[in-house]
Amino acid sequence: MIKEYIKKEEPLYLDGYIHDSSLSLEEFISLFLLKLNDKHFTLTQYGETQCYPGKHRSLGDIYLICKKFYNNITIDEVKEHLLNLGNKLVGHYCTTIKKRIYEHADSNKCMGWIQSDKNYKDEFGDIIEYR
Repeated sequence: MIKEYIKKEEPLYLDGYIHDSSLSLEEFISLFLLKLNDKHFTLTQYGETQCYPGKHRSLGDIYLICKKFYNNITIDEVKEHLLNLGNKLVGHYCTTIKKRIYEHADSNKCMGWIQSDKNYKDEFGDIIEYR
């Protein structure tokens, strides 16, 4: 299922963001979710708006944004780094889009959350085990 999703999707772009190539993948994920996501539109390869600033992001979105700057990463690496961010992030299942979404811990923007949702799967069918 993951391979099918990835083959269909192209990397996503952060409008106006200039990437610092010295950042590790984990540093970029942290920067993206804690700061950049609140300031930048996310665009498709055709320049269309994929997501507005300040929205919660799914694992697939985070992966495709990272893929733009880190070509050889895997979805499992992204998932591992999300887990390593610990209490800096919240991860909830959004009943609106039927996906697990992530945002910085002090955010409270999505209505439709199921909180304490360890039994809900991400869009790739995996249950996230929080540390």
